[in-house]
Amino acid sequence: MRNAKQSIRRTVAGLLAGAMLLGMTPLAAFAEGSSSASGDWQFKAFGTSTAAGVNTIADGADINGKVTLNSCTIKDDGTIDKKGGKFVADSPADGLSFYYTTIDPTTQNFYLQADVTIDYVNPAPDGQEGFALMVRDSISGSGSYFSNQISVVGTKLPLDGVEIKDAVGVRSYTGIISNETAASNDVKSNRAAFSSQAIKQGDTYRVSLAKTSNSYVATQYAINADGSLTPTCGTHWTPYTDPFSIPEGGDVYNAFTKYGFAWGGNAWHSKRDYMHFSYFGK
Repeated sequence: MRNAKQSIRRTVAGLLAGAMLLGMTPLAAFAEGSSSASGDWQFKAFGTSTAAGVNTIADGADINGKVTLNSCTIKDDGTIDKKGGKFVADSPADGLSFYYTTIDPTTQNFYLQADVTIDYVNPAPDGQEGFALMVRDSISGSGSYFSNQISVVGTKLPLDGVEIKDAVGVRSYTGIISNETAASNDVKSNRAAFSSQAIKQGDTYRVSLAKTSNSYVATQYAINADGSLTPTCGTHWTPYTDPFSIPEGGDVYNAFTKYGFAWGGNAWHSKRDYMHFSYFGK
């Protein structure tokens, strides 16, 4: 699995699509001990280039079952007829098909996981299509719909200085105080692909987005042929090379475990978290 963390405030959690057809099967909408999955889930299309009749949700959407979001229509020859919405690489002014619920970030944590199957993607991607699990402050506005946000996303993302159309990774924007006037915001962005592998039509991607008491965690899981998961670490965990990467058996590890702390690199039940220790063991 590949992880990225951000310490930012959010109020809305959702499944979304920009400029593609896709199906999402939420496996664990909310984990035990966090927000329940029984909240009021709704659909809204909003933002840049969205259009009625193009940005839609299929009947029967169920957060505990399957959700199908559409952000384009296609011709008989398989090419795009009309697009609706987009991911904007250089600003948080996206146009989205958004399936969401509202949470209180001061009291609620959550874990949202989904298998995302791409039913259709433009054969000539322009880097504005994509899918995501996203948390954002706002879905209001008359034009730009600017919002602080973090997502585990499949869209145009950089890796080692190269922009990839389109890869799975993390994308966040902070510093936004106005959802209308860009000039009043001090926007800070964080965009990074987990790998150089481009997303493909017909493939399924298991991703999750979690809120803890002090951070957000965006994760991609490798799905094996037998359906099991391979717990691989993120691209920036390089023990014995990078001094900030904590190795098992190293000085930091030994100091914490000596006094009863558990290390996220080998003690977590569902994921590897190489930078954290917990006295509670999970």
